[in-house]
Amino acid sequence: MKNSAIGNAKLRLSIGHKRLGIGIATMLSLCAIGLAFGPKSIGRFTTTPSRHTGPRINTLSSILPIQVRPLDHTKLAIQPMADRLRRRLGQRFSLPGREITTIAGTLTVGSAEHSVTLTRAQDDGGERVAISLDNGPANLAWDGTGGATSSGNKAGGSDRALIERLALDSPDQFVLAQLRPVAYYTIAYGVRPSGISDDYAGPVWDMVRLGEVGDSPGRPQSEWRLYYVNSDTGLIDKVMSDENGQRVLAEFSGWAVQGTEKAPTHIAWNINNQVVMSLSVTGIGYSAAH
Repeated sequence: MKNSAIGNAKLRLSIGHKRLGIGIATMLSLCAIGLAFGPKSIGRFTTTPSRHTGPRINTLSSILPIQVRPLDHTKLAIQPMADRLRRRLGQRFSLPGREITTIAGTLTVGSAEHSVTLTRAQDDGGERVAISLDNGPANLAWDGTGGATSSGNKAGGSDRALIERLALDSPDQFVLAQLRPVAYYTIAYGVRPSGISDDYAGPVWDMVRLGEVGDSPGRPQSEWRLYYVNSDTGLIDKVMSDENGQRVLAEFSGWAVQGTEKAPTHIAWNINNQVVMSLSVTGIGYSAAH
């Protein structure tokens, strides 16, 4: 995909790093920022509709040029919050044969709409993600070592923002991030939105911060991500990140069940309460890494 394809979508982002302290004051600031956003209830779990029968799954070698290393599933029990979520999401993090998740859908960036195919591959070093737009080659990719790449080169600008949002604002990445240099920190339990009435009956969240550790070439532009884990469902409702000082909030508004697996069906990314990008899933499939 050419950079101009995303540039035409009018997604305007400046790329850079903003280092955040991990002191108590910073944690409280993050909580205050997060609670400024209104709540959004998670979709009910229903039997997967017919359109979610799963996309055609390509062979792994045609999508990811680097061989995926077999995953030792016992490593995914190190972080209690991540371990709890992986059990709710299904069996793809526990049993062999479901290492590859293929997601088909519609990606909207600004006013431009693209068909998209994401391939998420579990790897002993974390996760590898390949992205194909408009039935083209999967030349947008992310992994925990090299970070975001476009046509094999380090991605920048709006391409990097797009890749990191799709790769990292994900329940799968919340589980698999413990295999790369990331620090999990539970900020608070049972958090409610600010300014609510005493009879509030909406969702409350356990807030977990994932902070990047070290200075690897693949380090994301946001040095932290704040995950809102719904205290009732145990699933992720929102993910907040920082893109050069801009708060980006990814909101999950629907989930689907396919066999034993649960996955989000719609994600919208907001900056200053404006939707700048969204993903609507039309098909999900699971397969073994061959």
